[in-house]
Amino acid sequence: MSYRNEFEKIIEDIRLEPNTPKEEFDSKILPLLQFISNNVPEQLFKFRECTEYSLDAFDKDELWLSKASLFNDLHDSLFFFDKSYILKTIEEMFSSGNMLALFEALRSGQVSLEPIRQSTPDVQQRISSIISSLDAKQLTDIVWDSIPAFSTFLDQCFYSIKESIRNSTKMVCLSESIKSPLM
Repeated sequence: MSYRNEFEKIIEDIRLEPNTPKEEFDSKILPLLQFISNNVPEQLFKFRECTEYSLDAFDKDELWLSKASLFNDLHDSLFFFDKSYILKTIEEMFSSGNMLALFEALRSGQVSLEPIRQSTPDVQQRISSIISSLDAKQLTDIVWDSIPAFSTFLDQCFYSIKESIRNSTKMVCLSESIKSPLM
């Protein structure tokens, strides 16, 4: 397996949930860190312009990093979001059978609305009142009517996240070869 394919497989195999405990996070990320550590070249080169800033940085043994959004490759540093998988998961989650079970659990109090945090204290009570006034079909219709809007919402979120990452992530380009034509 090539270096690139092995790296890709390691990255693709890492699955983290939003609240992954630190120990689990560390164990899942360990193969990536080991791979990187085992594959650091003996020498790296940095090509610089011959400017006052570059010479000063060279003299101070510093590297200047650039925002990913300033790179000439628009796809550099982009994360991949599998929108179709997310939508499929939501559709499965809100299938009629699951909606009926969720509806009954909400009405009976088995499922709490506690995770919903809003600025006004009576929001949970209002949601409970709305849920109790609906039947399972009405609640299912409301959810299914909102899924197309959720797709648009995902597009907006993904765009915002990608731009945020590209504008906050800083990188430096190094080369293993002093004869690199790209550098």
